[in-house]
Amino acid sequence: DTYCFLEVITFLPLKLLVSLVTLLLHFLSHTLSLPLPPPLRLRFHRRHLYACLRSLLITASCLVLHSLHLGILYHWIRGQAMVKLYVLIAIAEVFDRLLCSFGQDALDGLYWNSLVRPWSRQMVSATLVAMSYCVFHSVILYLHVATLNVAMNSADQSLLTLLVSGNFAEIKSSVFKKFDKRNLFQLACSDIIERFKLMLFLVLILLLNLCQDGLSAFPEFLRTALVVVLGECFSDWVKHSFITKFNAIDTTAYRDYTLVLCTDLAGRESSSSVCGRGPPPGGGPGTPAGGREEDDGHESSHAINRRLGMAQVPYGCVVVRMCHEASKYVRSWGSVRQRVAVAVAAFGVTVVVKVGMGVGLKALA
Repeated sequence: DTYCFLEVITFLPLKLLVSLVTLLLHFLSHTLSLPLPPPLRLRFHRRHLYACLRSLLITASCLVLHSLHLGILYHWIRGQAMVKLYVLIAIAEVFDRLLCSFGQDALDGLYWNSLVRPWSRQMVSATLVAMSYCVFHSVILYLHVATLNVAMNSADQSLLTLLVSGNFAEIKSSVFKKFDKRNLFQLACSDIIERFKLMLFLVLILLLNLCQDGLSAFPEFLRTALVVVLGECFSDWVKHSFITKFNAIDTTAYRDYTLVLCTDLAGRESSSSVCGRGPPPGGGPGTPAGGREEDDGHESSHAINRRLGMAQVPYGCVVVRMCHEASKYVRSWGSVRQRVAVAVAAFGVTVVVKVGMGVGLKALA
């Protein structure tokens, strides 16, 4: 999940830069017919268009999130009754799961249209649908971050108790249902994304708190974060234990799930007998016509990302918005040149981590 997420904040900006440079050189060499050297006579391919469109989605979503002031949301959430917040959190989680499923199809449709018919009406409608999805899902996740921020920083622990109790309410709604190996695998993938989302949001809130108050609030934040994370892990452990017990599913099924994820990560076709969903078939929205997945705009983690149902673009938008919010409190830290140097160094370290993680995971897979 971390490997899939880092694709958006590391490789996508680099792909956008390459695409824009290629578009400029294509315009100069083929449209204006300028005598450029042969190495600079590049053509703008459709895979470059898809990178530009994904960047456009992130830009539009970040602009919408920028209009939502975190301080106003913070105080609005603190002023709500616990019953209303419980209902809002439940609605947000339901919409989050529904949008994760819908978003995969929306982005795959945008990808397919950008390859097959980039100048058609369907391309315009696919772009509008994908943009509407990204904006709405980003807003839902941003509200979730704001709610968790209130719970982590409030002296009243009632909201935190409400968030933790929601994990055990999920046990009640799951353990008495009938599951087979396919359904259990989908539930396990959903739990993977839930844990990643929780850890990501806690890191973003910690970053914001460190920029606002320094290290003074770190010990209390760490204790509260441990309670939240352990509550999530314990509830998932209990849930899967009783599901496997009540449905007579052998625990070796989890080894099969690991094998499926490894084959997706390695770029090979996985068996459909273990799970009910997978990378799209050849010629469908997920791969180019002919069924061969080539270097045409899809990142290397697309198969496992689709398997898990991870919303890469909305998560990236929330990260950008929270980092921008945190940057407001560090403007007095050194000169502009120093802050830019730190940002570039942080991006470089993230790219190195992404590449190293990809090499390591594919070697293990």
